[in-house]
Amino acid sequence: MRCILLFVAVSLSLTAGCQSEPEPTDPGGAYRLFIQAVGDGDLQAMWQRLDAETRGYFEDRYRDLVAMDAKIHRYLPPTDHDVARSQSGTSLLSEIDGARELFEKVARPDRLAMTPSHRVGSRVESITVSKDEKSAVIETLAGQTFRMARGEEGEWYVNLVASSDAIHQKFDWLRTNNEALDETVDHLVDRERQRRERVIADLFDVK
Repeated sequence: MRCILLFVAVSLSLTAGCQSEPEPTDPGGAYRLFIQAVGDGDLQAMWQRLDAETRGYFEDRYRDLVAMDAKIHRYLPPTDHDVARSQSGTSLLSEIDGARELFEKVARPDRLAMTPSHRVGSRVESITVSKDEKSAVIETLAGQTFRMARGEEGEWYVNLVASSDAIHQKFDWLRTNNEALDETVDHLVDRERQRRERVIADLFDVK
């Protein structure tokens, strides 16, 4: 499987300047903590600052991989397993265990350019908090939008899947491969059904 760049936005970087220590109980502070983690290439810290919806998205994609792998082992001949796992992408399961490791595998903050203009562009221009104070929208100087979600404990987290279509696009291969695998399995099941019907017909000498 090819490496996937988690392209969140053009200007993800460390927030520059003399600012107070960011607090996760503030939407702007939580955003800055996430951006700092991106700038540091700290995948664990990035994961910790993601909201439940984003984590759930990666959990669903991990379950998709597991389900696809199970289909391969159940329906395809053993001689085809290695090729099928490689072509479908489920061979990735040999390298990861769980949603967090899937995120760490596809997120590549090290590929984001760190320039002064990026640092400036990542700064918060405005914060809009919903009336129920459960969600917020952050606009950066670069014109990017980040959606934030407030957790039950009062801390804020980045809703990455709602902030960028890039994540969904980067997993298009998984949806396409899953559909192709389903078609292959359906064909094999149908072929096996026809074979069994012929065996039964021959057994009872049905013309």
